[in-house]
Amino acid sequence: MFQKLDKHRLQASCVTAMLLLLLLISVKHLMLPQEDYVGNLIYKYQATPVMEYALLSVLICGIIVWKGKIKDKRLSKISAVLSFCIMPFLAFYVFERISGNFHTIMENRIEITILNLCIWHLLYAVVFAVSNHIRITLLLTNSAIYLLAVANAFVVQFRKQPIMLMDIKSFFTAMSVAGEFQYHPTMEMILMGLLILLCNLWIIKMDFKFSGWKKRASYILFTTGCTGFLFYGMLKGDLLEKAGFTGLNFFRFDLTYQTSGYLLSTVDSLRYLYVEEPEGYSVERVKSIAENAGRETVKPQRQPKNLIVVMNESFSDLSVLGEFQTSEPMLPYFSQMTDEAAKGYVYTSVFGGATANSEFEFLTGNSMAYVPAGTVAYQMYVDEGDSSIVSILKNNGYRTVAYHPYRKDNYNRPSVYQIYGFDEYYGREDLKTKKLRKYASDQSNYKKIIQLYEEKAEGEKLFLFNITMQNHGGYDEENYESSVSLTEYAGQFPQTEQFLSLMQESDKAFHELLEYFSQVEEDTVILLFGDHQPSLEDDFYEQVMEPETPENFLSRYQKRFLTPYVLWANYDLKAEEEKYLSLNYLGSYLLDAIGLELPVYNRYLLNLQKKIPAINLNGFLDETYQMRGLPGDGEYQELLQQYQFFQYHNMFEDKRRIKELFELTSR
Repeated sequence: MFQKLDKHRLQASCVTAMLLLLLLISVKHLMLPQEDYVGNLIYKYQATPVMEYALLSVLICGIIVWKGKIKDKRLSKISAVLSFCIMPFLAFYVFERISGNFHTIMENRIEITILNLCIWHLLYAVVFAVSNHIRITLLLTNSAIYLLAVANAFVVQFRKQPIMLMDIKSFFTAMSVAGEFQYHPTMEMILMGLLILLCNLWIIKMDFKFSGWKKRASYILFTTGCTGFLFYGMLKGDLLEKAGFTGLNFFRFDLTYQTSGYLLSTVDSLRYLYVEEPEGYSVERVKSIAENAGRETVKPQRQPKNLIVVMNESFSDLSVLGEFQTSEPMLPYFSQMTDEAAKGYVYTSVFGGATANSEFEFLTGNSMAYVPAGTVAYQMYVDEGDSSIVSILKNNGYRTVAYHPYRKDNYNRPSVYQIYGFDEYYGREDLKTKKLRKYASDQSNYKKIIQLYEEKAEGEKLFLFNITMQNHGGYDEENYESSVSLTEYAGQFPQTEQFLSLMQESDKAFHELLEYFSQVEEDTVILLFGDHQPSLEDDFYEQVMEPETPENFLSRYQKRFLTPYVLWANYDLKAEEEKYLSLNYLGSYLLDAIGLELPVYNRYLLNLQKKIPAINLNGFLDETYQMRGLPGDGEYQELLQQYQFFQYHNMFEDKRRIKELFELTSR
């Protein structure tokens, strides 16, 4: 049945064995046991990878010795079809093992694994429908999958987030910086590379194709039907929900991929990839809206050398919810800041979490009201060329620095910050802080702000954007003793009392920060605002808030989306105080207050704010400060629709985007 072995193949097999031995010697350090390794050893090396490497090497050399193809056509076709059916299982194993996620996926519900395997089979089936050759299908797909798996593993190493569909837009940028990283292959990459090589050597020896167009057409129709059925069930139906898939983790996408598999998670991300064009939208309509953006800012004589923005984690004045008494003042210093600062409240679009969406609104002027619900813009909708107040400040000569005393990779910040124009980004790995509960204290965090200021070059203009961590939920730390209690409900709401105590600590730390910069000779402006309110006991809200009625439902609900802001300067800034703003306006409000020339979009936002003082995901304030629901009616509906058009043009237009509307063309 098989052709006889020959001398040349034996020689090729021996050369291959020698190369595999040399490769083993070069990577043997990867087989050394780690500190937490509990398995068996062969000499001083981990037994499992040594045995896997030896077995794969023997099989590869053996298949090279075997000369030629399977001569029996019927047996060749059967072998090819069986290989075609088995290979998706192996591809799933190879990809997820290189990613380091295979075991965590298998520990999840079996339905998740089955869905992953269905998608892998469809992938191979679609390629075969195009090529009509099982040999070509398997060789190309196997090789492409291995290369993608290795690339994905390196990307996770560098940015802690897998390759996603939205990364296609940044492909050329990624390639331009790829040479700046150091690549260290893992043992999993090497072992799975040998497995793919073995599979490809086996596949070369057989083939199958449909001989007539009718059979091929039937197969294509069948594959198309299966693909449509599966994708419709996952994206439009409840197939994913029934399988136990809980959706993408927008805080850290990598956690979803670790437990639910690469292809399944990628397919689910399709639902967020395309944002439909609003009805009535056109580029010409945006140009018309831009023409009424308002006059340019008249710049004052002085602009600050230092501009510091603190987005304080969960910083809130809970008295906006309703009346309640505390044993001590929550925000004693903040409350008495009247003459020396502009103060008010901002409406956020998030409650209890999703900090990055508040960040997004502040830095860009875009509103989450017109971004698909349930998404995090940083993860899905930030592309190369996007504008922000960071790029405006950078173009005005500021060195732009971001500082967050926690994981730098959360919410895809490294990529987003690079796009927005930050020169530097510091995290807990770079600047060590003291902790309060589990997180960096505000006091320690502000000391690092002072350190960054003191280390800057003489005369340098500095913009520093800081995201704090002290007040992060949850508020059930047993080793933290609360200093503030609820007078009427003492001990009933321990989480609320812990949070109020943290607010007191934040207030004290902020006082110390302003005390320091009040003594600095350089003009300095500091803006502080809360990113969202905390999520506390449900009963606390029921006790302090007014009873819900159909008439007050929206205004009552919106109280949970109010946080304070304060704009302070160590010189006479003369900023106009706004009682209510929303985060999409706050960035433009800040730049206007310090006297910077603004792009058309930012001028438009300031003009819109006079008619619609605040807007968030839930609704908007009208000119009389009455809360209304979206999309509004009458004049307000028209104004909000114009804003939606302008934002859509800013975020989702590609080739037709008018860049000059969002950046200054001359200075």
